[in-house]
Amino acid sequence: MTNVDKCKKRIGFETGDVIDVSMKIDYDIPDEDEEKSVVDLNDYVAKYTIHYSYPRNLGFSFLDFKVDAGCCVDFNDDIEQYIKESIEKDLEEISEYELFDVDNSGDYQTAKIRIKTLKKS
Repeated sequence: MTNVDKCKKRIGFETGDVIDVSMKIDYDIPDEDEEKSVVDLNDYVAKYTIHYSYPRNLGFSFLDFKVDAGCCVDFNDDIEQYIKESIEKDLEEISEYELFDVDNSGDYQTAKIRIKTLKKS
């Protein structure tokens, strides 16, 4: 499901750090269907790319996954909902956070996560 080989070591976040997050959604629409007057995106495979950019030169990570045609995702193509549902597995060391600067419209969405507290090691 992801192209990131996750390890269980801590990234090294600090309270107050801000993480930039983006989500890109690409639909696999054949050229001949682009000409249709109405295109139902549920009829096509969707590829999601989630990018986390960490502060203080801590690096970044990408997660990619595809959703088959006719299926839908729990987060309804919304980066804010994706973060709320996935932060515990994507960024395990964060226990409390604040979301801000959310732009959740369209096929390219962005948000920022401010770390309020970290889990005890």
